[in-house]
Formats: sequence, C-alpha cells, structure tokens
Amino acid sequence: MEQYIRSRIDIADSLVVRLPATIPWDMLKAEIRTSQEPGYNEIDRVLHSDSTVIEYLPGRWADRRAFEIQRQKAYKTLNRNVFPSMRSAKAQITTTESVPDGEIALPTADYDLSGISVPAVDIPDAKPGDNG
Repeated sequence: MEQYIRSRIDIADSLVVRLPATIPWDMLKAEIRTSQEPGYNEIDRVLHSDSTVIEYLPGRWADRRAFEIQRQKAYKTLNRNVFPSMRSAKAQITTTESVPDGEIALPTADYDLSGISVPAVDIPDAKPGDNG
C-alpha cells in the first residue's frame, strides 16, 4: 500500500509511520469454528493454545501460534479459503495547514459542527515578547 501511495504523491520518509502487521485471531477462530474442512480441528487446537510471542528473526517478533498453524496439514486449505477475506491494508493520510502565529484556523462552513462539543478552556493573555 505504501508503494501505491508513494507512486501518486511525494511524501517525506519522516512522515510515514509503519505499524506491525497483526493477525485477527478472533476472526480466524470464528472462521475455523464454522468450517467443516478436514484438519481444521487441529488448527482450532493451536488457536486456543497459549499465545506466546517469540523472536523469529533478530529484532522481529510474532505470536508463536502463527508458526504452529503453518506446520499443520490443513494450512494450504486455510490459506486458500480463509486468509484472503482476512487480508486488508489501511492508510490514514492527515494533512495540516500552517497558520501565522497568533491566528487560529477556524473550520469553514463546509463542516457540519452539529453534535460537537468542546470543553471550555481558559487561555491566558499573551504578554509582550511572549512567543508561546
């Protein structure tokens, strides 16, 4: 996904945050529970075993169950029938606009502000020479 976004916009490396991939264990358990595939009972046993994080490469950590599942005979079937619907990627692009010191950027009329409440905050008066 990052490659796709970078092919369309120029973005500094310092602005990109990569989060570790996670496995939606509860979703996988539900898929296994409702399936009648042979061998899935062994995968179900692994899913309900203790979750232990292991270092599988220097500096790379993962749940031990992910590797246990790969050793099961039914893994190819699981990979073909279950995993495709579980794969997803997400990107959040946040933009900001700089405003001169002392000015506050107010939302334009395009925003629906109904239902939004902001707690009152006391803002002290700025003193001459005070930059913030």
